[in-house]
Amino acid sequence: MLFETLLGSYTFSTLDDDLIVYLFIEAHAERRHGNLLGRDLKRHVPDTVLPDRAVTIQRMDGDTWFCVLAEVDAAVVLLRSWKASGDVVVSAGTSAEAAAIVTEIANRMPEDKPDSKRRVSVSFTDGGGPSRYLKIDVRPWEEVRGLYPGDVQAALDSLVTYRPAAAEARRLMVWRGPAGTGKTTAIRALAAAWRSWADPVVVTDPERLVVDPNYLRRTVLDEQNGGKWQFIILEDAEALLSRATGSDGIGRLLNLSDGLLGQGLRSLFLLTTNQPIASINPAIVRPGRCLANLEFGPLSAAEAASILGRPVSRSMTLAEVMIGDQLQSSDDHVAIGQYL
Repeated sequence: MLFETLLGSYTFSTLDDDLIVYLFIEAHAERRHGNLLGRDLKRHVPDTVLPDRAVTIQRMDGDTWFCVLAEVDAAVVLLRSWKASGDVVVSAGTSAEAAAIVTEIANRMPEDKPDSKRRVSVSFTDGGGPSRYLKIDVRPWEEVRGLYPGDVQAALDSLVTYRPAAAEARRLMVWRGPAGTGKTTAIRALAAAWRSWADPVVVTDPERLVVDPNYLRRTVLDEQNGGKWQFIILEDAEALLSRATGSDGIGRLLNLSDGLLGQGLRSLFLLTTNQPIASINPAIVRPGRCLANLEFGPLSAAEAASILGRPVSRSMTLAEVMIGDQLQSSDDHVAIGQYL
C-alpha cells in the first residue's frame, strides 16, 4: 500500500482507509519533504503534546481514539492516540527538523506515574498494526507460589530471580500443560518479577510472527534500543511448536532464540502450549536449548487439600482448586471458563 511504502517500516494499517492519513501523505508529497520520522509514544497521548504554535489542519475523533493532522513550523505532523497507546509521525524537509519536533512532542508527554507492584504495562502486538499498551493486574510470585506443585515452584523460584548475562546463550522458554494448570498466572507473576529490566510483549498471532519478515522486524529488531530487555510471550503456540505443523517457522524461531541473530538481541521468548511434550518438535526442546522447559501439571490430592483446607480424593488442576467449593465429589466435572 502507498502509505506503508512511504513510511517504510513504520506501519499504520488500522487507519489506512481514513481520510486524515491520506491527507498526511498528500501533504508530504506536495511539500516534497525528504524526511519522515515516527515514534511510538507507548501510552495514551493527549492533544496537548502538540506545540502551542501548531496549526490544526484536520482532526478526527472516535469513541476511544483521535487523530490530528497539524502544521508545526514548516513540518507536517500526524498525531494519533488510542485509549492506551499513541504515536506521532513528522514529515519535514530535513532529518534534524523532524527529529527536533518528534523530541519536542515526546517531551511534552505527561509524566508516566509508576504503578503499584500489582500492575504491569504490557505491549500487545499483532501483524495488522501498531502495538497497544495495557496495564494488567498481577500478583507477586510469593503470593501465588503455594498454588503450584513442588517441581513448578522450584523452577519458577529460579526464574523470578533470573537476570540475563551478556554471554547467556539460552533465550527460549517453553511452558506446557493442560488448560487450567496456572500458566497464565505464572506469566503475570514473572512479568512482575522482571519489570525492572524487561518489558513484556504479548504476540497475539505467534505463527504469523515467524513467517512475516516485516512483522518480525517491527516487533523484535526495531525495538532493540540497548536499554531494557524484551520478554516476548507467545501463548497457545501449538501450531508453531508442533512436530506436524511448525516446520515452516521453527528455523526463524531458533535463530531468534539461540542463533547468530538471537545473540545480538536483548530478548527472551516464552512459548506456551496445552499439548504434551510428545507433540512438540524435538528441535525446540533438545537438552541445553531452553532456559526453561517446564511442565505445568495438576496438584496432587495432598497439595490440593493443603490449599483448600479440607480432604480431597484426587489430583486437581489449579482452576479446579480455585472453584473447589463447587466440587462435591471426585466425579464432578468442571468446565474451565478461562485459562489460569
